[in-house]
Amino acid sequence: MKEPQEFIPDEDLKRFFLTETLFLNLSEKVEQQEYNRLRVLYKLHKNVHDLLFHLYQCNLNTHYLEVCEVFGFYFVEKEGEKKKKHHMSARLYAYTRFIQQIMKSKSVIADYLLYSAGQLDELERVASIYYQKDIGKEITREEIFPRKGQVKK
Repeated sequence: MKEPQEFIPDEDLKRFFLTETLFLNLSEKVEQQEYNRLRVLYKLHKNVHDLLFHLYQCNLNTHYLEVCEVFGFYFVEKEGEKKKKHHMSARLYAYTRFIQQIMKSKSVIADYLLYSAGQLDELERVASIYYQKDIGKEITREEIFPRKGQVKK
């Protein structure tokens, strides 16, 4: 299989990434330094990649069974309001539908996980070629996942 740089010239790839920052409204102004625009794009792609990775790695069947066990205890309980049990049943049904939709999308999640990994690799390669910087090592985990109460830069 060919590498992206074998059929997309580096300059075109750089222009694509810089244009993508404008399409995604990631940069306040076009005049913003190119490298900073690529850093912002890298952070976004890293967030998406991490989300997809967690969704892909998560064993949703196990989570669903655990939730059903917890709810099941309350459903078989003799005491309790019928209205509350009905409400809990409706919530469990909504959760079931959500889990089913994610599980149906597992192959799409896997495909986009590979795509996002490729995007990150190409962004790192473009940054190293044009700016002689390692964009992946420059960005800290706090920049990608700010702590509660911390304002995202």
